[in-house]
Amino acid sequence: PGKYLEGNPHDQGLAGDAEFLENIMEYTPEQLEVLKDELPIWDELVEELDFFHETLRAPGFDFGFRVTLEILRFMHAAWIYEKKPGRWENWERYMDAQIKQKILPKIHGPKRLLRDTLEELREHCRDRFPESKKKLEEMQNTLKTQRYASFIR
Repeated sequence: PGKYLEGNPHDQGLAGDAEFLENIMEYTPEQLEVLKDELPIWDELVEELDFFHETLRAPGFDFGFRVTLEILRFMHAAWIYEKKPGRWENWERYMDAQIKQKILPKIHGPKRLLRDTLEELREHCRDRFPESKKKLEEMQNTLKTQRYASFIR
């Protein structure tokens, strides 16, 4: 920190594995084929992402390719972490984390915009994504009392 504060911060070069950062930025849609071929739950993931995208489109909170790709890459890494099971029993645990980290933070607005959307999302998450369900319930409670809700209270 001292060197940074004493000098011009723009003179500092990248430290560490810059190639890793560059590779992430250059990740192409074609590389999705690798994920599609390797992940045994590809169809379920696509179905889940489609649900969230369509549900959030109406109130204007749909998300794009970058978020979708980040979630798919995370799920691929989680599958590798779980030792690449042929039948991945606990994938919903990881998807729950991604819903809470990547999708729900986009949601904010007044009661008239969010009431039905939050209920539909909560109902969808009820039996499968407990952390996301819990966060959606918090948002619903805030919406009831303040007539406005966002991911951050």
